[in-house]
Amino acid sequence: MRPPFRTDAHPIGGSTHALRRDDLEAQTRQHAPTLLSNAAPRDARRHRPEQARCDWETPPGVFAAINAEFDFDLDVCATVATAKCPRFYTPADNGLAQPWAPHRSWCNPPYGPGIERWVRKAHEESQNGALVVCLVPPCIDTAWWHDWAMQAAEIRFVRRRIAFLHGKVAGKANNSGSCLLVFRPGWSGGTPVCRSWTWKTPGRELLRLRHEPREVARGPPSHQLW
Repeated sequence: MRPPFRTDAHPIGGSTHALRRDDLEAQTRQHAPTLLSNAAPRDARRHRPEQARCDWETPPGVFAAINAEFDFDLDVCATVATAKCPRFYTPADNGLAQPWAPHRSWCNPPYGPGIERWVRKAHEESQNGALVVCLVPPCIDTAWWHDWAMQAAEIRFVRRRIAFLHGKVAGKANNSGSCLLVFRPGWSGGTPVCRSWTWKTPGRELLRLRHEPREVARGPPSHQLW
């Protein structure tokens, strides 16, 4: 793309002629609105409204896979529309000021400033007898990760990106990835057990089965698989 103006010398009439200072200033004023308008969208993209949302919901399939193991009875960070358990705390209740023990607590806090308070609370409540599982981003270069996330008994790194829901509509997959922090009752500290974790959805499982070699069971044809 040709630049709006040039400050170097250019040939005119077989000789060189440098732009005069007043010509240069005039061209700068002429093109300034265009340059500013082109820069505005880039700055606006940094402050899109959807990036500031704090009420993203855990997809049902992801929660179902986790709940099948832990059988939660308390959602400590929810709204009426996003609650995953019969008992839950809303922003009006302020889950950070409520007791979590001795419940089996699920915690999917807002990904943003203040997340360290939820992870710290999870650790403290586990010392009071609560089982707490947090779904958080693996921000391993932050102070809260080293101070509180590393206090968990287990850290399970989610192998797939999670597309959280907003208004029951799936958004784009989370850019930072996710992990599960498992705080077990009375865990005395030490090195957490780290491993990979993922979940299965009915659609993906059916697709996998359809592309695997078909197995035929021994017995009458009515007992054959597929």
